[in-house]
Amino acid sequence: MKEKILRLNAKYTSNIQNLLQDLSRFDDAALNQPSKTGGWSAFQNIYHLIYIEEKALVYLKKKMSFGTEFPKTGIKEAFRYNLMIAVLATPLKFKAPPQTSEDLPTDATMAETQQRWLESRKKWDDFLLELSPDIATRSVFKHPRAGIIGWTHMLRFFIYHLGRHKHQIQKTINS
Repeated sequence: MKEKILRLNAKYTSNIQNLLQDLSRFDDAALNQPSKTGGWSAFQNIYHLIYIEEKALVYLKKKMSFGTEFPKTGIKEAFRYNLMIAVLATPLKFKAPPQTSEDLPTDATMAETQQRWLESRKKWDDFLLELSPDIATRSVFKHPRAGIIGWTHMLRFFIYHLGRHKHQIQKTINS
């Protein structure tokens, strides 16, 4: 299971690197430009993703500091995860939880954004490498909408969430 977690984490990191590479052809002013429909700028979308990662890691480290007695990941967690993805796949719009959209920058740079995101990824890499094989089969992460889900569900959500925001970023830049 740990190998699967590490593979999903590597896939997520690769997707981030591809997005940053795609965005490197735009200047900072274009990436700070809010959406014409009133949505976030490209950088604000990215910082939302970074905040989620950073807050999730802090949450997991704190939760795991209290012990390792967590339920095994099973059908309930898979069902909650799949239901969440099915709902997110609809054309409905969902507001981000307030704690994931605090202090979004209005004047960011690609250099500082890339550095912060890659530092977050490094912390995740180190954390997941140290993850014990036993805890890798447990449900530790609490998603604000889906509830407690497993490690692979969490990383798949990160990947899906990145894809959703990548689409928003592309719409914002191309509008």
